[in-house]
Amino acid sequence: MSADTTLESMEQQLRSIYEEREFLDQQIGTSTADGIIDMIRSLEAQLADMYNKHGHKTNDDAPDFQGMLKQVRELSSELDSEYSKRSIVLTVEHDKPVLKAVWEESAAQGDC
Repeated sequence: MSADTTLESMEQQLRSIYEEREFLDQQIGTSTADGIIDMIRSLEAQLADMYNKHGHKTNDDAPDFQGMLKQVRELSSELDSEYSKRSIVLTVEHDKPVLKAVWEESAAQGDC
């Protein structure tokens, strides 16, 4: 690969990074990792609060995971469209819901 091709590729990647940051700022009000992590933690806290207030047990005393997952899908719909890789894991520890959400860009989009 020639130096010109390498430089052109790096410039394109840099432009892409700036465009993605601008898009995040416009869509969710932040483009920093700390800002996005704070938003996710806030969503986690809201979900836990919502579950504590509105969660209920089914007839067999198991948590209503379907209802909780529906709420998670609704809360995360904006972030889901921004990232190519995402995962949400919901577990119950000590009778409390624990939500772990990860939004990542694919290796092709995130490599520099």
